[in-house]
Amino acid sequence: MTAASAAAYVRSRDLPRLLPLWPSEIEDRTPAGGRHLLAKLRRALRCERRRARANHWSYDLNRHLGLLSAYKGELASLALEEPEAQLNCTRRDSGKS
Repeated sequence: MTAASAAAYVRSRDLPRLLPLWPSEIEDRTPAGGRHLLAKLRRALRCERRRARANHWSYDLNRHLGLLSAYKGELASLALEEPEAQLNCTRRDSGKS
């Protein structure tokens, strides 16, 4: 489900609903700008996961899914721009079987 929503992700439409960003941050299409947005999305996802695990009243599943699809969409667009770059992965056990 998140793969389909990541494919339908549009930065200018989806990001202002998810994160408080300046218009210049949203319009920045450079690799450095993409990495900056990925860091902000990663931080927001971490906070949302923390709320979910704590069963906090402010946890929102739709926001969590939106953040995840935005993260995957930004990661895919950055991978297209920088195919040789080693992208930071959030899974810590990705090397283990």
